[in-house]
Amino acid sequence: MSDNKNYINFGDFARRELHMQSQYASHYADGIGGAPDFGKDLRIHRGRPGDYHTYKIHKDDAPIFKKRVTNYRKTR
Repeated sequence: MSDNKNYINFGDFARRELHMQSQYASHYADGIGGAPDFGKDLRIHRGRPGDYHTYKIHKDDAPIFKKRVTNYRKTR
């Protein structure tokens, strides 16, 4: 992961912006459990594979991810 200062903690972002625990928001980042994969073309650093506590998202991609998740959740 280059330029670490441009990445933010995914869990903090998920709680603050998505009002979700990172465990559940990570499903949208990876397309787990039938959730859409909203992170496939975004800069999400996953740290240790399968450990959502180690996820970070690029600060410029966070608003895009938020919009995708928010729009999806509104339609459900």
